[in-house]
Amino acid sequence: SQMRFPLRYLFDCESRYAGITVSIPEKCLNLFDPHRADYLVPGYLFWKVEFLLRGLPKSVRKELNPMRECVKDFIDLCHKEEIFLERPLTHTLKEYLQEYYNIRIDLSLLEEQELPPYLVMKIALKGENGRVIKILESFPGKHLISSRLSNELPAAKKYTVSGHAAW
Repeated sequence: SQMRFPLRYLFDCESRYAGITVSIPEKCLNLFDPHRADYLVPGYLFWKVEFLLRGLPKSVRKELNPMRECVKDFIDLCHKEEIFLERPLTHTLKEYLQEYYNIRIDLSLLEEQELPPYLVMKIALKGENGRVIKILESFPGKHLISSRLSNELPAAKKYTVSGHAAW
């Protein structure tokens, strides 16, 4: 079964917590795909991709006109899963520009743009008591390399052994 995590939206352009926040129990963090937050939710993904493309040099942007059609086509390919999504959005967008527009750009042109807070999904880490421990604006690096399963998965509980240092 697939784990579901609740989303919350804050409409406050002045707040650094503006936009979407996903609530994840700390012990389930490694069950959340670290790149999912990059892709937000469908409506916001359009705005985020458009923002990133508008931040490219004018010589590149001219090749993408009409810009809204370019963004819409990218989003459609994402929804149809015709583009590989298990990586950062900037990598996927760079490859899309190369494959569909024959435009080669340096990845830093996308990665170094400062997104407004409402286009960055926040992660509310919850403790054992269900209260928010902290709110993160990016996925914690230590969980990117972890292969351990959460005991929150019924199948993992079945094979969990405690009190042993080695197999």
